[in-house]
Amino acid sequence: MSLSTSSLAKKSMLAAFMLMAFCLHIFPLGATIGLVIVLLCMPFVAGDSAPVNWLIVLPPIAWYAAHLIAMIYTANVPWGLQDLQIKLPFLLLPLVFIRVPVLDANEARLIALK
Repeated sequence: MSLSTSSLAKKSMLAAFMLMAFCLHIFPLGATIGLVIVLLCMPFVAGDSAPVNWLIVLPPIAWYAAHLIAMIYTANVPWGLQDLQIKLPFLLLPLVFIRVPVLDANEARLIALK
């Protein structure tokens, strides 16, 4: 049984969403890794996505950029970098949910672990 690139990318995205759900409270970096996997798989998913609504994407980008600029003024750089790592999903989530394909009922049920 051969998998097309689109099918493999969609299955990888599903696995990444499950990784994010599992790791969210246990291992926060795992949730970020899941988001990155989803973003890397998105170009390979078949079908045309809706155009990006920049009014949804720009506020998180501006919010994260403000935190990056604030790193100039911090004396505690290790804590600031950890804080940026924690806030990274807030930057990536709008990008994911704008471009993610619609899941069918079986995939949604699998993510919800019902």
